[in-house]
Amino acid sequence: MFGNLKARWRQARGAQLKRQFENATRWADDLGDEQAERFGRGLNHLFNDWVKRFGPVKECDVRTRKFAVRQMRTDARRRYEHDIGASYALEFLSYHIEASYLPGEDAAFVYDLTSQTISEWGDAPRDERAR
Repeated sequence: MFGNLKARWRQARGAQLKRQFENATRWADDLGDEQAERFGRGLNHLFNDWVKRFGPVKECDVRTRKFAVRQMRTDARRRYEHDIGASYALEFLSYHIEASYLPGEDAAFVYDLTSQTISEWGDAPRDERAR
């Protein structure tokens, strides 16, 4: 019973993550040129740093990914007032990482779109599984 409840919660979290991602995408589209540049550079740097330190996201242990998501979101909230572009970069990468360990179509949707966003903003490969 507990396993079933946990699985349903993770599925619901995937749907919630999809809504958060869609809202964040609209907000990121409204960034000015300077903050959009900071977002892109920050996202590229954060992703490349992750891959260098931990390897492909889906190959990292879930415990490390969960811890990283909490830390990134805390840091994003702290930076929001002073550097919104960097804050959004942290938030987007946290969506990518969280979606990597959640089940369901919504989480897969977020993972695929964050992968696409990461590749559009930098020199990261479009599909990190190709690494």
